[in-house]
Amino acid sequence: YFYRNSIPTVGFTDIALDGDDLYAVGGDQLLRFDVSLAADPNLIETLSNTEKNHAIVAKDEVVYLSQGSGVRIYHRERNRDLRDIGIITREQLGGIASRLVIDHQTLWALVPAAKQVIGIELMSGEYQIVKRVNLVDGAGYAISSSDILVRGNLMLVSTAEQGTVELFDTLTEGGAHLANLKL
Repeated sequence: YFYRNSIPTVGFTDIALDGDDLYAVGGDQLLRFDVSLAADPNLIETLSNTEKNHAIVAKDEVVYLSQGSGVRIYHRERNRDLRDIGIITREQLGGIASRLVIDHQTLWALVPAAKQVIGIELMSGEYQIVKRVNLVDGAGYAISSSDILVRGNLMLVSTAEQGTVELFDTLTEGGAHLANLKL
């Protein structure tokens, strides 16, 4: 499949899959495709806004979209429309989330400017911040970050140009730095 329209400057920057819905973001656009026929995806909807989209993740018919103003939350209704149900603001997060990951019932937002990964609970529907993992190494130095992977109480943080992966324990207050993996 080839998407024929252009996405200004950077193309697609992130994708997410939830059932037969494939979400792609780039620039100020969110595109939703029906991929029930994998060889023949169908563009269902294009949402444009005035903000740059940074990251997207979707689970159980809820879509989390990182934008300049914060993480916008959408619910996919029975008629397949996306309904805006709220926002976790940039001020609440401490900056713009560059990556989003869901692990169990927690949405994790990587906020490089704050040198933190923010944990947001999903069970109540109130989207409260329940954890802040400070991205500092064992010596107390701030760590640059580009991506995250979370499994249970362990968080792996990629440092991009530094060529390391940092390991954190998400259960401890502030997130204890456990190891530095030089790759």
